[in-house]
Amino acid sequence: MKRRLILIGLYTETNFGDPIIAYSVEWLFLSQLKIDSIERFDLNPSFTKIIDLPLLLAEKCKVNVENVRSKLLEIYFSKILSDHDLVVVVGGGLIKYKYQYDQLALPIMKLLTVSQKKKITVVLNAIGVEGYDSKSTRCLRIKDCLSEAVLNGTLKYISTRDDIETLQKYIPQSYWKICKKVADPAVWISEAFGIKKQSTDTIGIGVIRERIFLDNGFNFSPLQLFNLYIHLVLLLKAHGFESIELFTNGQYADNLFAKRLFHVLTQMGVDSIHLKIPNDARELVKAISSYKGVLTARLHSCIISYSLGVPFIGMVWNEKLKFFGESVKMEKNFIDIDRLRPEVLVQRLEEVLATELHRDNKYRETVREYIFKIGIDELS
Repeated sequence: MKRRLILIGLYTETNFGDPIIAYSVEWLFLSQLKIDSIERFDLNPSFTKIIDLPLLLAEKCKVNVENVRSKLLEIYFSKILSDHDLVVVVGGGLIKYKYQYDQLALPIMKLLTVSQKKKITVVLNAIGVEGYDSKSTRCLRIKDCLSEAVLNGTLKYISTRDDIETLQKYIPQSYWKICKKVADPAVWISEAFGIKKQSTDTIGIGVIRERIFLDNGFNFSPLQLFNLYIHLVLLLKAHGFESIELFTNGQYADNLFAKRLFHVLTQMGVDSIHLKIPNDARELVKAISSYKGVLTARLHSCIISYSLGVPFIGMVWNEKLKFFGESVKMEKNFIDIDRLRPEVLVQRLEEVLATELHRDNKYRETVREYIFKIGIDELS
């Protein structure tokens, strides 16, 4: 019997970096292997209003909402999965115990629980692993679930785009050999979408929501981030960059902040300032392909730029950006909070624009080869 390939990702996420990961993984499978059946499902499903009703009632009755959502997720995965499936969780920052636990970690655990019952093989591909804390109850829940899935043979493949040493803390030491470090699949999005770098003079500034630094433990307020963006645009203008476009990865809060910045800049009389709010993942990639250079705080704006060969600078609010910089040997392109000033960003941008961006094909091939091996082992 031929196995269905089930791709599970954040297909409906409005931060289009996550759908881009999913599209890249699908392309990596289809461009290398003959796939008889492939289906796509969302890791963090938006339940219908009827199914959401128990969650609303639970909140009002002060019932444990996590338990209710856990049961709904179990029903969801039991319905969409069947015997003989190969399930590939496409990637993204999924192992989280501090933030987005209910939205990301809980679905992963319920997926593994259901897959174990159905004797399905699961792949966690190029996942982001954001920390480990032996004193955190939630962290230990994730560890116990991953460990059990490895020991019973459900979780046969697990790779990270980030820190393999942190990933190994979640896995029994005797199974560390199944842990691999690979590239984020989105490094292939240029090929997956058939979009190439264009030749323009526009600088793209990727806008992130105003509380992102504060919410991640940095003493950098929304007002400071607002002023950073405003003065960054003005300094770019002073350095002769005439055409500047604010853009986002599509997330709602990012969009609101970008619109506010754009309004203020136009009210100030800044000319040749544009705003791009992408409607989907392809529009985001197309927009970035049109930039001469990019200054951004979103990881996948950096990765898309890298895939296209567009010079980029990343503003670090999370270690995952620094991990990417280390992986592609571009650590200097990522600016920490203590150096996050317009003059530093513009100086570094001018430096990277003076040299051509070369993609490390050896690094990019790590995820391509990993997916090919899984396909040969599990789908042949």
